[in-house]
Amino acid sequence: MSARTSRRAGVAALFVLGGCSAIVQPDPSRLGGMDGGGGVDTGSIGTDTGPLTDTGPSPDASVDAYRPLMPDAGSDAGPACPDACDDGVACTDDRCGAMGCEHTPNDALCPGERCSATTGCVPVGCTEDADCDDGDRCNGAERCVPGSSPTGCVAGTPPDCNDGVSCTDDHCAPARGCFHERFDARCDDGVACTTDVCAGTAGPSGCEYRMDDTMCNDVCTMGGRCTSSGCTPSVPRMCRDDGNPCTVESCDAAAGGCTSDPIDADADGYPAASVVSEGSVVRCGGGTDCNDMSADVHPGAMEICGNGIDDDCNPSTTDVCGTGDACADALPIALSGGTGSATVSLASLTNDYSTACGGDMGHDAVFYFDVSTTSEVRIETTGAVDTVLATATSCSGDAFRNRCNDDRDVGVNNTSRLWVRPVIVTPGATVRLYVLVDEYTSGDADPVTVTVTLTAPTPNMCPGAGPRPLDLSGGGTVIGNLGASVGASAIRGSCQPVTSTAPEAVFRIDEADRNLGSLDASSAGFVPDLYVRWSGCATGTEVACVRGTSGSGSGGTAHLESVMGTGTSSNIFYVFLDNFPMSGGEYQLRFDP
Repeated sequence: MSARTSRRAGVAALFVLGGCSAIVQPDPSRLGGMDGGGGVDTGSIGTDTGPLTDTGPSPDASVDAYRPLMPDAGSDAGPACPDACDDGVACTDDRCGAMGCEHTPNDALCPGERCSATTGCVPVGCTEDADCDDGDRCNGAERCVPGSSPTGCVAGTPPDCNDGVSCTDDHCAPARGCFHERFDARCDDGVACTTDVCAGTAGPSGCEYRMDDTMCNDVCTMGGRCTSSGCTPSVPRMCRDDGNPCTVESCDAAAGGCTSDPIDADADGYPAASVVSEGSVVRCGGGTDCNDMSADVHPGAMEICGNGIDDDCNPSTTDVCGTGDACADALPIALSGGTGSATVSLASLTNDYSTACGGDMGHDAVFYFDVSTTSEVRIETTGAVDTVLATATSCSGDAFRNRCNDDRDVGVNNTSRLWVRPVIVTPGATVRLYVLVDEYTSGDADPVTVTVTLTAPTPNMCPGAGPRPLDLSGGGTVIGNLGASVGASAIRGSCQPVTSTAPEAVFRIDEADRNLGSLDASSAGFVPDLYVRWSGCATGTEVACVRGTSGSGSGGTAHLESVMGTGTSSNIFYVFLDNFPMSGGEYQLRFDP
């Protein structure tokens, strides 16, 4: 190791690395103190072994233990060393020599330092700035100024790492020095067509907003420019006509550009079977829509009898109206805008079906209609005929039997009303409902009209911020399904077990005379409970509660008669159909005002 390398290694031991340069002064306990505690010099070679006791004058013929052997010149001159030669400096070798006590500095006892015969171990002084460098860039550059300190090293000034840029975080690492972490997210200008970058440039933000015209266009648009406020309008890309009259060319960005698709002018999802081009009819291969100018005409559409139109694009389907006398001859109810109706005379029809609501001896007719989206369905009859009304998703006597209503307001009018709550339809599918209209008694010859109305499903829970539950005022029969997603678990009637919770169905009734008439609930899948509240749904006053009665199988019934409220004519009553133990299944709830 060179002398310079040795000197640097010694100086390096003077510093503590930790964020600032610390000039290490000699340990006060080593400046003239005892080495190692206890005051005993622990050096190996030339180590002071403690005070030497003068034994006094020796006989002339003796050897003085402290001097070289020589003849006694006369009287004894006395001892040349005191009782002890220890000078109190830990790094000196103390001994009694020919000239008395000797104190020799021993640098080996001062690792990295030198031994001063007067002050003990002291630092070795620096000769250049490199001797003072502690390797930490965050506390400044140390300098060598001989004489300024025992080592000659002077601490540096820590650097100012603040770059004045708001989109960066400023840091300092000992081995690296100042550095600046950039965050592009701090530069968001809210303009979609710019790329926002923290460039770290001088200035209060350090942000750059790089406009990109390509963000204002895609494969189907062009001409848009990016500005500081956003994109300027672009124009659609025009696609070249492929010359086929059965196709339409358009640009589809998801498809990657221009496409050529079978023409579907009425957007009903069925491509045209033929088109007229230059005065001639052109057959379109693969096309199935026999009338591409009407969205109501396409394969699978309901064939409406008597309108002279091939509604389902199937020439073999008869356009002659059936009589409605049976399922095979059912009459269609065409819906437009969620509503539709059909009228039939029952006088010439036979008695084919029966229900639990009566009408076993009267004439009956069958209708049908299709539901294409999940809806709440209301079916009503009007006319002079005293009707029994039923509905089902299949056409048979058993299917109609319990899904029925006899007069929505018994003793007041002859009409009937049903709600189906709701009809669930999966996307892209349809559900066909059949409707049975039956005379309560035989002999009515007047025609009857059936009206169907589809609406969005109403909430099946107590009103909160949204609409109120289904309004049963005026009477009728609800056909629903008590599933796990129905109702609120915190509501319970006083006649039910404490553990009774959801599912439950909730209905609303407005009654000016406060007389709720009768409520009848039935189910083949569970035993229903009924309870009624007024002047509040979840927290209103209970006016009636009845436990259901088990029937055959797992089903049962519940009945409430002439339930009276105590409020004013503006009272709103809430009816709850619940069950215990919890289970689901189809139910029927009939209300007669």
